[in-house]
Amino acid sequence: MIKKDLIESLLYEKSISKKQAKDVINLIFNDITTALKKGERVNIRSLGSFSVKKSDAYKRRDLKTGKLIKVNPSKIPVFRMGKEMYECINYITPKKIDKIIHYCNSYNRLPTLIDAYDNNKITLKELLIAFRDKWSSFDNISRYMEDIERIIFDFDYQTIDLMMNLEEQKFYKELPDTLTIYRGCDKKNIYGLCWSLDRDIAIEFPFLKRYKAKNPVLVTTTVYKHEILAVKLDRNEKEVITLKQDDNIKVKPLTESDRNPKIAEKKHIESMELIKKHT
Repeated sequence: MIKKDLIESLLYEKSISKKQAKDVINLIFNDITTALKKGERVNIRSLGSFSVKKSDAYKRRDLKTGKLIKVNPSKIPVFRMGKEMYECINYITPKKIDKIIHYCNSYNRLPTLIDAYDNNKITLKELLIAFRDKWSSFDNISRYMEDIERIIFDFDYQTIDLMMNLEEQKFYKELPDTLTIYRGCDKKNIYGLCWSLDRDIAIEFPFLKRYKAKNPVLVTTTVYKHEILAVKLDRNEKEVITLKQDDNIKVKPLTESDRNPKIAEKKHIESMELIKKHT
């Protein structure tokens, strides 16, 4: 769509002349431009917001000569879509995904979606949005790490907005550049996709009925913000999803004495509710 199309659309919807339609569109564009020049923010409900971002001076390398070139400071117009537009663009008929996983339980729901993607029944975008909406209903996620890594390889381990709702995207943007994350699990499962930003919450996982580890441990590591694929907040676990796997980890055996009684009771209730909901 170009400016001419907007004019034609306005002309079609309203009983005005072509000149009047053109004047209206130009007025809107000019007012937005003028506001941005003044450094003001322009908010248009249901569409989004326009603002100006200042870029500091920096140096880049000329690919032809190899010499460093100084790039002067600049101002860059930025558009951030509103909630209504985001949901409109990313909307997938729930019936499509729900039909695919209708007869699944929490253990085969994820592989069923991956199989649907591999057999071209759903697109990558639809799969990632299904991850956004259904992630908390998956169990044994780490078993499918290689499949997930294969599917999202093109993202080069970068954060994927499609896997997060707007609240989660906002939470992610406010995270520091370096984070300490925790994984409560069995000793044989110290590497996995799912971690937590909350140490006490992570400690509870190996003791939950639906996980119940024989050799419970707490794994601690550090990641950079850009190594996080997504954060998930719907289970109040401050969950972090990352494909980063290295030896820079600390593993601590856990016992009942390590648990926080209040969090233990809360997570037990939540775990029982999830079992009822997803089985």
